[in-house]
Amino acid sequence: MPIIAAGIPVLCEKPMTPDVPSALRGVDAEVKSGKKVRQVGCMRRFDEGYIQLQKQISGAHLGELLALHCAHRNPSVPEWYGNDMLIADSVSHEIDIVRFLTGSPIVSAEVKQLKRNKLAPERLNEPILVLLETESGVIATVEMNVSVQFGYQVITEAVFQKGVSEIGRSNGMTTWESGRSSTAEHVSYLTRFARAYDDEIQSWISGAKIGQLGGPNAWDGYMSVAVVEAGLKSLHSGEKEAATYATKPAFYN
Repeated sequence: MPIIAAGIPVLCEKPMTPDVPSALRGVDAEVKSGKKVRQVGCMRRFDEGYIQLQKQISGAHLGELLALHCAHRNPSVPEWYGNDMLIADSVSHEIDIVRFLTGSPIVSAEVKQLKRNKLAPERLNEPILVLLETESGVIATVEMNVSVQFGYQVITEAVFQKGVSEIGRSNGMTTWESGRSSTAEHVSYLTRFARAYDDEIQSWISGAKIGQLGGPNAWDGYMSVAVVEAGLKSLHSGEKEAATYATKPAFYN
């Protein structure tokens, strides 16, 4: 709050806050200050693949978007990574990018437990499948898998009325040897999204220099927190949980 009051530009990690009440307090404080000072670290919005896919969806060349299929796979996670972080730390990326791609708020989240990977740490019950439904009727399925071991992979498939598009496949070197082929895969988000991270930081620096931040703002951060909260409820209840929102201030229009 002191940073908001001081008008100091900040690039925040996502999720922006741990819960909805604190996210709304931050939004209210920023509105009262009269200046947008926070850019939220929704890095995938700066990835060229997602930018192209969003343009294709909004251009409607293949007709209406019907569904999204997302896979978010890690080879492993650190010892401090807990079960709730499947939603709060990992699926939170998809939560923001689904709204970015569809232009529609997410109205519900439902978590399904897939068959547990016995190679996963005992503290984790994964992989999981998360169903995110938007106000426009698009359903996004998200496979969250953090013990898959082979590498780091983020794939998004968009299903349209007249076709299908996919982004995220590795463009690493392919080798043919001894009757088989293999393609190099990323082992970390640091290489998979290296350019997106650079562009995100540059966007924040450029905006901060002129006093006009242009990336995901505090309202975007709040909307993601609201869906993360619904996702965490579903992770524990096993039920479909609604995501609800406060009225959007005109300040963020």
